[in-house]
Amino acid sequence: MGYRSEEVEEVEEVEGESAVAHANGRLRRAALEVRECIAAHSRRLARNMMLRYKQHLKPHRITVTELQVLVEIALRPNVTATALSDILELDKSTVSRIIERMSENDWIGLGSSRDQREVPLTLQVGKQDLLLEALTAWREAHHSVLGWLGEEATPLVRVAKRFRPPPGRKRRVRAQAVWR
Repeated sequence: MGYRSEEVEEVEEVEGESAVAHANGRLRRAALEVRECIAAHSRRLARNMMLRYKQHLKPHRITVTELQVLVEIALRPNVTATALSDILELDKSTVSRIIERMSENDWIGLGSSRDQREVPLTLQVGKQDLLLEALTAWREAHHSVLGWLGEEATPLVRVAKRFRPPPGRKRRVRAQAVWR
């Protein structure tokens, strides 16, 4: 079924082995399969890519996620925190923390609303230069990551785009327990 590591295939059962040895062999095979966990490899890949972006953006005192939020605010004046959460597929608490930091740094302006989640957000006047400088650094990081990934970048981007919701449609799926 799908991808299997060569290491897993090398571990073969031997006829006549004791029950303990058999159980240990099964455990070893299972452990070797877990080493091939796509989620773990994806996490390592994402971490290494994010470190490259972080290095380029650090002088601008902004993270990749903050930059994504700032870009959406610039492109969608009066967007709300709830809308940002849906657009960027981020937890509402993450968006709230980012908005708080950006407001404290005077990068964004907060409109008024009775409902805190529906406060309109705008890029502060004069902060376009900050955004353009950060975007230049992001572009350098992006080219660095593409170079690092080489020819494997195209299929990776293609797979990642499959998980984007279509325009106007939310795709916020909560994890469900699989243990029974």
